[in-house]
Amino acid sequence: MLTGNSIMYCASLPHLNPFNVVCGFICEDTPTDECNALKDHVEKVNAAEKRFVCEICTKQFLHKSHLKVHQMRHTGEKPFECAICTKKFTRKQDLTRHLRIHNGEKPYLCNICTKQFSQSAHLKDHMVVHTVEKPFACEVCGKEFSRSSDLKMHMIIHTEEKPFGCHICAKNFSRSSSLKEHMKKHTGEGQFECKICSKQFTRNHALTTHMRIHNGEKLFVCNICTKRFSRRSTLKVHMLTHSDEKPFECEADTKQPSLKQNMKPHIGDNLLEPEIWPKHFLAD
Repeated sequence: MLTGNSIMYCASLPHLNPFNVVCGFICEDTPTDECNALKDHVEKVNAAEKRFVCEICTKQFLHKSHLKVHQMRHTGEKPFECAICTKKFTRKQDLTRHLRIHNGEKPYLCNICTKQFSQSAHLKDHMVVHTVEKPFACEVCGKEFSRSSDLKMHMIIHTEEKPFGCHICAKNFSRSSSLKEHMKKHTGEGQFECKICSKQFTRNHALTTHMRIHNGEKLFVCNICTKRFSRRSTLKVHMLTHSDEKPFECEADTKQPSLKQNMKPHIGDNLLEPEIWPKHFLAD
């Protein structure tokens, strides 16, 4: 619940730029996510009754302009169009937030892990990751999660379900976001190009990660052997070499290589036919 105390606390946090603040609070009745504007908004709501009522859903608003914007949701009117991907929006501020996807702007910073987000709502959702409590456990492997949505996405690993299919090349994906990103390859929406090798990317952060290959930057360090990596995912795979975890099982014998890249040579030693290899190895 948005309260005066929470707003005052949020307003005391350091601003990343003159217009945005690390703020996890958003009021559905006002378009702003700036703390000072939110504070003024709450004071106005508390001081006056909402006089403008939607005739369709009976939702009430303090300002007539807010009611007018709200009614567009019922009529389907979306006057604000993205000049890059032609996606349309009911409100101008929604278009502004959407444009951050194309320009790579991420003004909201997590003060724990420094991960950045384009929307304050995404930052608020991310903060759950840093909580100790993980009430959602996988019934198959026992892995625990802070959010039910993360558990749901994790379960796809066990079921190998890929319900999202590309209608152009018939490639299937386990996540809708992966399909959406894949579709940009067909539409030619690669907006970010590497000036060294000319490789194109649909997102600025992907280009930033790619550039580490050229400049040799390795930000992710193993806390056991101090080996450094340019990608967090590569470090995660490397950590398996220090643990007893062996997630890739050979169907021919009891050997379980810890790394996926070690699995194919091992299978070759057993002279297995490719058609009985596990699906996740044939994909590479």
